[in-house]
Amino acid sequence: MGTIRAHTPDEYVTLINLFTVSPKDQLGLTRVQLGDMYWFGKQQPDAISANFHRSADGVRFFNYAQWRSAASLARVRETPEFKEHFSHYRYFDMTSDAHLYEVVLTTGSRPIMIRWPTEVITALRVISVEPGDQARALEVLRGSLTAAEQPGGLLGAALHRSLDGVRVAIYAQWRDTSAMEAAMRDPAARAVESQLGALAQADDSRIYEVAGTSED
Repeated sequence: MGTIRAHTPDEYVTLINLFTVSPKDQLGLTRVQLGDMYWFGKQQPDAISANFHRSADGVRFFNYAQWRSAASLARVRETPEFKEHFSHYRYFDMTSDAHLYEVVLTTGSRPIMIRWPTEVITALRVISVEPGDQARALEVLRGSLTAAEQPGGLLGAALHRSLDGVRVAIYAQWRDTSAMEAAMRDPAARAVESQLGALAQADDSRIYEVAGTSED
């Protein structure tokens, strides 16, 4: 199973590649990503894990992958094998937004484990900010995680910052959608949302299911 671990310096980097896709292509993209993982990704000595998720509304797909370092991932991207696999995506009506992150905080009642199959509800929220606002957004989101834990139902969450300074992201696991919705109605959570609204240039938050992991 893939595991989200608290970041320690130079331990690893996290790639979150968020795809926007036509609903008719979501299943095909899932299959191509899983194929790339099995036939290419597992051959890379510096690849730690890869975990694939598709949104319930059919228009998003994301790969949550861990690598030893940004340099090791950059080297792989320059290989002919990678470029050959990447060419498969030309058949899909899609765009992608890939950023490297580090985990700055984990929380919840248990360690975050990404499994497939699973009944856990996954929520990914990616917020775009001005580079000078990233630290403030992280501070606000720390409060968001604290608020979400109060009503119960949050199994675990990992807060990330992008290495280029323009994204923050929360990967969260919930017992069910009703627990997540109840947490969002909490007054403390609403106060956090008001603060984020003043910082966010863009905000993408969706519910996902795990479509596969590198340990399957």
